[in-house]
Amino acid sequence: MTQAEALAILKIGKNVFLTGEPGSGKTFTAHALLRSFADLMQQKGLPCWAFTHNVTDYASHYQNKTANELSALANKINSFPGVVVMYVADADTIFQSRKDPRLSAEQQQTLSVYFRMFDGTYIPKNGKFLSIMDANYLDGIDDATKSRLFDEILELTRFKTPAEFAEYAKRTLSKGGGCPSITADDWSVIGQYLFESPLSNREIGHVIKKMRRGLSVTEEMIGKPYAELVAARDAFLASMNKDVVLEGLRNYITTRAEIEQRSLESKISDDVTRFLTSLAQKGDETKTDSQE
Repeated sequence: MTQAEALAILKIGKNVFLTGEPGSGKTFTAHALLRSFADLMQQKGLPCWAFTHNVTDYASHYQNKTANELSALANKINSFPGVVVMYVADADTIFQSRKDPRLSAEQQQTLSVYFRMFDGTYIPKNGKFLSIMDANYLDGIDDATKSRLFDEILELTRFKTPAEFAEYAKRTLSKGGGCPSITADDWSVIGQYLFESPLSNREIGHVIKKMRRGLSVTEEMIGKPYAELVAARDAFLASMNKDVVLEGLRNYITTRAEIEQRSLESKISDDVTRFLTSLAQKGDETKTDSQE
């Protein structure tokens, strides 16, 4: 599923739910959809309110307060003279299974208000109010909720071809400029390396952006004409080559593997310590019982 396809679904007034493994690009895609939709509304001359909704902004220990705050938000959305698009991250923390015995009365009431917001009870389903939601996994959300609230469930995955990885790395590194020292064949090699690597889309973006940190504006450059800043950027990008990019990626993968290995060794050591401690305590209890 591409962003263009997701935007097309949003345009016809459907709520979009994004799911996929961590690092697959859900947050990036959601913000891109928000921006694209807001730009479209601006082109059409229609008022648009696009915002990110965090349940923690409304959560409260006081009885009924969370539900009342959400009801007030619904009223605000209804009174807005235009289209409203709301992005809800980690929706699985909101739409927990109603059969979950651990839900408190306050959580159940809050969940009920959310249902009324999204199913047309509080806000008419006439295209005025749209939502983009995401979650890593759908296991904690019951089927009734999915069918009732989520018009379209779209799964985002890691890029599938070396060409896609190459294009992503190229766009992230150059950002409006160019990398003249990296040829098309070089990008193909980089794309193949990323395709075979264990890195998620998000990790790749993180590593590539880190490479750009060498591009900095010095005090001497402050106040200089824009053309000089562009020239400095182009000079920096010209210094980048295939070997520099691959080395940065390899270093990240090596470092991540070392951290994961140390973490695993620490966990195993802690588990062994707890086991031996528990075994010793049981042995002491056995000795005490036999003495009695």
